[in-house]
Formats: sequence, C-alpha cells, structure tokens
Amino acid sequence: TRAGWLWGAQILLRNTADAAVTGNRVAASVAASGIGLMQQAAADGGAWLACAGNSVLGNVIDLVGDGIASGAVADVEVLALPDAGNRFDGNRYTVSDPTAWRWEWRGRCDWDAFRAAGHEASGTCALREVSATPSAP
Repeated sequence: TRAGWLWGAQILLRNTADAAVTGNRVAASVAASGIGLMQQAAADGGAWLACAGNSVLGNVIDLVGDGIASGAVADVEVLALPDAGNRFDGNRYTVSDPTAWRWEWRGRCDWDAFRAAGHEASGTCALREVSATPSAP
C-alpha cells in the first residue's frame, strides 16, 4: 500500500460522486483505516471521475492502530479535492491518541485541524480505552 493513503480503509469511496456513507460501525484493525475518500488517476491514463459531493455522516469508527480514521486523498487534481463538497460530520471516533495525526485532509492532520477544515462540527473524538487484559479469541 501507499504510505499515508487510505488503501486499508474499511469503507472506501474511490472516484465516486454524490454518495452517502451513513450509520455504519467500523472497527479498523492495527494496519487498517476507517472511512476514506480517494480521487485517483486511471492506471491506463484514461478518464477518471472526481470525488465530489460525498457525505460521511453518523458513523462510529473505532481505530485500533495507527491508521487514518477518516479523510480524503488524491493523486490527480489534488488541489481541487478539498473544495469539491465532500463532508464528514456527526461521526464518533475512538482512537488511541486524539492528538495524533489520524485524519487526512490536505495532508495528515490531527482532530483539531480536521475540524478547522470544516468537518465534524457535531462529531466527537474520544480516547480508546486499552484493556489491561487481552480478550479471549
């Protein structure tokens, strides 16, 4: 996978427009990420669809490892993606460190920067409690 990208996302919208991701419960393992949007050039150099107008609302994301909780990445029209009307709001995140760079928006960022970019006005981020005793398989 490509470091910093969302290939390990449990839910991934790639080159998708006007879709809604709502009401999901996502448990992202150690090497995985939560919910992501990806705008990517076609491998054969052909046409691609802009990742625009998507909504990620009211989901529960439990991030176990160091992956990205949510966000958007692009390798084509990179500067246009943040202004394409994609929106994250009302999601509930649990992460091992709420101050760590667990989100992706114009590059990796922390919870405060993700919110400052206009996302998660009604979303929450809480510390993931780590059990002292591992649970049985």
